[in-house]
Amino acid sequence: MNTPLKLNRLPGLRPTPGLAEIESMMELFKSAYLLVESRNRRILLANSQATELTAYTRGELSGMAFSKLVDQPDKHPFWESPSGQTFPAALTLNKRNGSKVSVQVTRLELAPQGKWNIIQLEESLVIERRQSQQRRQLGMIKSMATISQAIGQHDLNAAITLMLQASHEITGGDFMGVYLQELATRGQGFEMVRYAQYGTDNTLPERLPAQDLVHLRASNCWIPGKRSASSLHRAARSAGLAFLASAPLGQEGAPIGFIAIAGGLPVTQNEILSRLEILANTIDALIQIHTRTANLETSLANNLRALALEKTSMDAVEDGILVLTPTLRVVRLNPAAETILGYKNREARNRPVEDILIGTGALTTSLQIALQGVPTINQEDVHFYRRSGSSFLAKVSIVPAHVEGHLEGIVVLIRDLSEQEQIQLQAEQLKQRAVLGEVSAIFAHEVRNPINNISTGLQVMAYNLSPDDPHQETISRLQRDCERLDDLMKSVLTIGRPAEYKMGPIDLSMLASRLMERYKPRMVNANIQQFLQIEPSLPLVNGNLLALDQVFINLINNAIEAMSEKGGTLALRLQTVVGGDGKRFVEINIADNGPGIPKEIQDRLFQPFYSTKKDGNGLGLVITRRILNAHKGTITLTSYPGATIFHVQIPILESQ
Repeated sequence: MNTPLKLNRLPGLRPTPGLAEIESMMELFKSAYLLVESRNRRILLANSQATELTAYTRGELSGMAFSKLVDQPDKHPFWESPSGQTFPAALTLNKRNGSKVSVQVTRLELAPQGKWNIIQLEESLVIERRQSQQRRQLGMIKSMATISQAIGQHDLNAAITLMLQASHEITGGDFMGVYLQELATRGQGFEMVRYAQYGTDNTLPERLPAQDLVHLRASNCWIPGKRSASSLHRAARSAGLAFLASAPLGQEGAPIGFIAIAGGLPVTQNEILSRLEILANTIDALIQIHTRTANLETSLANNLRALALEKTSMDAVEDGILVLTPTLRVVRLNPAAETILGYKNREARNRPVEDILIGTGALTTSLQIALQGVPTINQEDVHFYRRSGSSFLAKVSIVPAHVEGHLEGIVVLIRDLSEQEQIQLQAEQLKQRAVLGEVSAIFAHEVRNPINNISTGLQVMAYNLSPDDPHQETISRLQRDCERLDDLMKSVLTIGRPAEYKMGPIDLSMLASRLMERYKPRMVNANIQQFLQIEPSLPLVNGNLLALDQVFINLINNAIEAMSEKGGTLALRLQTVVGGDGKRFVEINIADNGPGIPKEIQDRLFQPFYSTKKDGNGLGLVITRRILNAHKGTITLTSYPGATIFHVQIPILESQ
């Protein structure tokens, strides 16, 4: 639509422009323009484009009736059409040479009087070409947007379908398809399969024989009347198509398929083939990109799985693993190395190895040898220092890591031998204790006879002296010492001989009630309150009554002695518990609110001859644990200032 030409009055100008000014203005336009008088509809002026279109000179056009130039405009509603709008129907222009052309006419009144009309003439064919070119340009813009969208697709089929849509916009084809080689459905040879298509029907066949690729390995365009070289051409001929163009996909001499475009309207063969080859190259590049992307994704997934397995393996092993760069900087510590050395992985990363792995000079030599490609395997008796400053014994292996012949890093494996060293030390101590136990048992057995003789002699002396004799007190003190020595020897012999008990069903609730009743007078005298809590229907245990009686006597005596100065409360609680392996136990908790046992000596309470009591022999808890071990039970300790609790667990009788 053209905008009406309004010549408004401006200050300092003539009221209306003259014909000379209008003629100069009309020369600025690229289309044909005429100035026509409104009253008699005769032509007053014409620009050079109008003379070129009509083949008349300006002098011939000047004064000519507009109806002579354009067929029957007076009888047509053209002059009644709104000013500034193109008349909807094309009119016929009579050229000077007698030829006739179809033109689009636009009338524009010159404001304000409206005595003149500016008439624009434009050949309909030129308008159609211009509109067609505009459509093609819009189609190209749209197709470029579609191609850009296709490139961003993750799915190859969706990407190629979008490319075929772009092909439709670029070439104007009605049916498009991409064919790729695939293994035949019956497993014999290959065939061409329509991988993607664009169109509303199945004009292009879904499958083609592999030999079609031989005929379609070069770009070609089939049209009716031309020989049908392939089954695809024969399908196009059967469908009555005006053309079928194809271009190969893949490298020259090794095609993997082709793109085909068909339509019902004739086309210029060279133009359609040039566009099709560009599209084929784009689709081929798209296939290669997706193939490489799929391969990379597969490789990445495999690498991620391998890394996950490697990390799981490194995290699971008990040996410390340090991964170093060729410049001997730390890349990674596994959890075991973090525990052994005392550094977190994030703290050690990218630091020189000598800042983390501090040890003997032999380590530096082994690392330098590893840089030359020589591993060091199971280097023993190497001492390292933890972050805390404590040293430990270790076994070390240093292995260079090569990738395609190049040194990519060094792996250091550390096995902490401090626990093994501690086990060996404990084994040696146990061996020594076993020997000591045998000697002590022999010693205790041999010493008991002299002690008995001394005790008998003291009794004779006391009998022969008068009761008022001043030596009676000394004799009495010596007899008490003999009794203590005899008790000590009995304990030593108890530890020394094998613990073999005759087992049977034991009701611990009755045993606990009887013991609490037996110790009630002593607790009252010591200002100790007792508390007994027993789970109803407590199961029986398999044990020896005398041995278990000794266990609880030892623990109750210890609790009473702990509260002897200030008094307190002694509590027994018996209940059923389930262990981690699903086995059921009777748990006996013996608690007192005495001063508690310092943490630094709690681990030593079960060692022989260690006691916190002035007159203790340090064997009571040792014997207690030995008895419970024979019953497949356990004893543990919880203590803090103001309370101590011994936890005893004994398996219930299996027949229950």
